[in-house]
Amino acid sequence: MTAIIESIVADIETTVAAIATGSGYDITMQDVTRYESEGTFPSGLPGAVVTWGPMRPLQEAAGYQEWAAEVIVDAYTVHNPDEDARSSDALGIELAANIQKAMMQDRQRDGNAINTTLGRVDPFPVDEEGGRIINVAVAFEIIFRHRVADPGVAN
Repeated sequence: MTAIIESIVADIETTVAAIATGSGYDITMQDVTRYESEGTFPSGLPGAVVTWGPMRPLQEAAGYQEWAAEVIVDAYTVHNPDEDARSSDALGIELAANIQKAMMQDRQRDGNAINTTLGRVDPFPVDEEGGRIINVAVAFEIIFRHRVADPGVAN
């Protein structure tokens, strides 16, 4: 059995990995991975780590449990001011906007969710030698439901 939340998080990983300049975006993701442990980092930049966060029950009715879950797309890119005249802030905003655009194309997460909404965007610029690593955490709230007796059945 695959839990509905796992199907949702896998869909988000696939969605973010598909961000590419040839598909109407301003960036191309080089690597998108799932959270493994403290310090998980994409192998190529721009890249992202997808993590599911707290879930809270909303209501239970007719044998189904409805949930609100937070899923975070922790995205990274490099800003080299010698090659890119934009500010680090502008680059971080562009990164977050591309993720939001991709995520809002299918708010039902391939039929597994009721809705997807933007939760918050948290920028975390980090200075690195020879450039600047831009880190933007984009959180989404996912509303979904599954059978009380079987978390792998959505409807």
